[in-house]
Amino acid sequence: MLRHYITFRPVAGIFENAIQPYKKWYQMVDMSLPIEVDGNYYHILRTTGPIDRVSPKKVVVCDEDAVLIENEEISRKCFRFYIYLGQYEFANKKLKADLKQDGAKRYNPIIPEYKKMMTDLAPVLNESETEAMAYHLFYFEEIIRITTLRIELVEKLFKFKEQLRHEIDKVTNTMMEEIMNTFHQWLMCSSELQAVLYEDGLRARGVLRRLLKDPKNKQYIKDEAIVREILDDLDQGEAASTRLLRIEKEQRKAFAEWIDLGELDQEVSNMEKLIKELRCIDIEDKSISANLEELMEEYWAFGSSC
Repeated sequence: MLRHYITFRPVAGIFENAIQPYKKWYQMVDMSLPIEVDGNYYHILRTTGPIDRVSPKKVVVCDEDAVLIENEEISRKCFRFYIYLGQYEFANKKLKADLKQDGAKRYNPIIPEYKKMMTDLAPVLNESETEAMAYHLFYFEEIIRITTLRIELVEKLFKFKEQLRHEIDKVTNTMMEEIMNTFHQWLMCSSELQAVLYEDGLRARGVLRRLLKDPKNKQYIKDEAIVREILDDLDQGEAASTRLLRIEKEQRKAFAEWIDLGELDQEVSNMEKLIKELRCIDIEDKSISANLEELMEEYWAFGSSC
């Protein structure tokens, strides 16, 4: 469990006094680095549990003189960055994992053998089978492209994290926007990766698995090792697709509690539509918006339920 929320520091003096009305005796308090909003700097003050120092109990914004800000627009701008930081922090394991998910290293050795397999099988393939094999080649190439870009973005995000933790004493609007934009690009890469994975399931995996397991095709495929490797990769892709689809359904149900999903289907019953949504709709922005509405309603000291 994370013990310290990124950019937050212990609070004392006038800042501790400012949040005192919203603090229970056993709770802890901390505050963010100064965050620039509309040319002014603000701190986010939080109360937390004594053990879980990441999840907030109450949050509020104050200026540099520790005067609490009840303005909802200013608070929302500060909290939006706070939510990005939260997703950024909780995605730490996935970010580290992405540094190892090198599609080029995984698929560049396979692609030449796969192309040879396509050529060898060409005389016995019908049109739909040829299209399926061609799409799976595109899938390999897209995984390489997207994972290469994600590695670049993750390296940039970790540099930002070092700056936030050790090198700066305030967060300018320029830096805040750059961090949020970089993290958002990483999230969008993940959405595209998910879309390609689902589309490969619709257009290629089943056909390719049948072709590679068909005894009649063994005379055309000489490298049994590469067949086993591709079949194993197909199984991994299917398992990842099932897992990600379950998570997608759970997330949309959670989002619907706080925001109007609009053009998104909450039930995710149509795979073709889901693929289009992942590519054409900023689903990650809806995630941020849902989390922001929950925070404003449940945890903001001046929210309606507080």
